[in-house]
Amino acid sequence: MNNLYDAKMMQAMRAALMNYYDDNYDIVLVSPSKLDKMQMVATKCLQLLLKMSGRKSDASMLFCSKNNYYLKQMEEFEPLFLSLSDEDSQDRLIELLVFRTFGATRVKLSLNNEAYWKGRKEVEKYKRSEFVEVKNFRCNLSLFDLKDCGYDLKLFFAANGVYVDFILQQYNYNDLVCVKKGDVVIDAGACWGDTALYFSSRGAKAVYSFEFIPSNLSVFEKNISLNPLLKEEIHIVTSPLWSESNIPLSYDDRGPASQVAEAGKFKGNTRTLSIDDLVKEQGLESVDFIKMDIEGAEMPALQGASETIRKFRPKLAISVYHKSDDMIVIPEFIRSLNSDYKFYLDYYTIVGHEIMLYAIDKNAV
Repeated sequence: MNNLYDAKMMQAMRAALMNYYDDNYDIVLVSPSKLDKMQMVATKCLQLLLKMSGRKSDASMLFCSKNNYYLKQMEEFEPLFLSLSDEDSQDRLIELLVFRTFGATRVKLSLNNEAYWKGRKEVEKYKRSEFVEVKNFRCNLSLFDLKDCGYDLKLFFAANGVYVDFILQQYNYNDLVCVKKGDVVIDAGACWGDTALYFSSRGAKAVYSFEFIPSNLSVFEKNISLNPLLKEEIHIVTSPLWSESNIPLSYDDRGPASQVAEAGKFKGNTRTLSIDDLVKEQGLESVDFIKMDIEGAEMPALQGASETIRKFRPKLAISVYHKSDDMIVIPEFIRSLNSDYKFYLDYYTIVGHEIMLYAIDKNAV
């Protein structure tokens, strides 16, 4: 294994043994009881691990690997570590892997600091008295006016979502991998329209937003109507993304927690559309930025964007937290499409969600 990767992993694991946190949770996102279940490796097991002389041959490693995917696949994350283009991204990857290995009682992510909680609290001052109900999801979304934080827009949304999208700017890595004026954007997983409005507010020429769940579309359309100066650039595509077009699927409408499956399993019915086919249908002469957060369907959606990525080499912001191997297979696949991509990584919650892999062609830097 790479000496730097090996050293950073071992240092972070040793530090985790000295910790015990009983308040390391975000009740808005994940309940404390669920976080307790993330504590997959017992202290005794961790102590055995740190005594090992070699990862592959040591019995303690074999014992631990049966209990935790991230220990078992530790070497498989090394290529991502080596491909990341700055030290910040590498450090983020290490702490995320150790967090997912040892759990929230042993590892507190560096985002969990005073500034984070202060920012979460400050978002509340942008909230107005109006709200809208999300059918089938049992939640209300408050109206936020974001003029005072630099965005001339209003939307119905959740406070933590406002903080992640508009303050932390989940889809902007250091003003390097981001939407810029005149960009054509694929917004995969548009949900309530928050990201579409964010991209449009940054000057995107066109935003193609994939969203097909009826309850999400209802809120999306309300949010678009609140922002007439931004809505002209936003085009809603009411199909789920996949590797191929016209594949029949069924869906269960539960707002942002909706599920898709083979035809016939759920009541709702729809058909897929690939990004490559969208580009052809719309006659797009460029695609500058692709964002994906589609609940685990990122790999097939990327497969359906292969021609677009090879041809246009767009900037990418891809979620890599829905499946355990996302941080292994997704960068490997993207690299196979364009070996000149430079990669970065960051995350935007204190519970290990909203992990983003960013990519930009080295010739565009």
